[in-house]
Amino acid sequence: MKSPQLPKKYRPPGFEILFEDEHLIPKEAKTQSVCSADWGIIKLDNERFFNPFEKISKAAFERTMEKFRELLINPPEVQVVDVSLPVVSPSLEDDVYKIIDALAKNSKYNYHISVYDFATNKEINYNASDTIVPASLIKVLYLCTYLEEVEKGNLSLNTVHTLTKNDKYAAGNKVVGTGTLQYQKEGNKYSFETLLSYMISISDNVASNIIIEALGKDRINAAAQKYGMKDTWVYNKFFELKEPQNKSTAKDLIKPLLLLENRYIKDPLAQKGIDM
Repeated sequence: MKSPQLPKKYRPPGFEILFEDEHLIPKEAKTQSVCSADWGIIKLDNERFFNPFEKISKAAFERTMEKFRELLINPPEVQVVDVSLPVVSPSLEDDVYKIIDALAKNSKYNYHISVYDFATNKEINYNASDTIVPASLIKVLYLCTYLEEVEKGNLSLNTVHTLTKNDKYAAGNKVVGTGTLQYQKEGNKYSFETLLSYMISISDNVASNIIIEALGKDRINAAAQKYGMKDTWVYNKFFELKEPQNKSTAKDLIKPLLLLENRYIKDPLAQKGIDM
């Protein structure tokens, strides 16, 4: 975790360390967190990063416990203060947009950006309504559609699919790109939960096509419209390479993510999708 310096008015007197994720620390644990770093119980490296997964030697552990014992006998004076981060400027949306705009103007690429902030329920959009070919970003729509069908009882995560040679082709084209199923033996069996996981976690194109086949394009497109993805249409599987191509917008593509986070699909299915 990076440990930036904040303005002094947001830092307790004598405390030189605050964490980048300060706002995530429970209120009742803020003082302890800052004190642990300030007193040397939590060690930061020269780049002011805390490495929580670094292995600790037995000797280092004993030194830490000895430090605790010393502090229990002679506790330092602590001034309990509010170490909350400052309130975000109302102009943040404009500031972020200007930064994106400046970067985009100096790039050879076309940017289509849609950002949703759950803390403020605000969106920041940049060319977000332009029609684009969504490529693998459309896979989250397939995930939500399948999970909703499971919730309705129409499909199951436990259904088993046997991999075939046909799964590795789309309209005569070999399905390549990301994923591992293209290299697996025909006859291997996979649950649809595994296929969904492959589709999302490693962006497996063969798994995605199996999901599309199970759902059907009409059901996917109906779900997209229901989810408010009014400019999103699915025409092809991956590597079918024919017109018209799948289309969407950046503004549309964040909607399945919002549905998962806001539990439009109920837990535990929503959490399963988020974990993927």
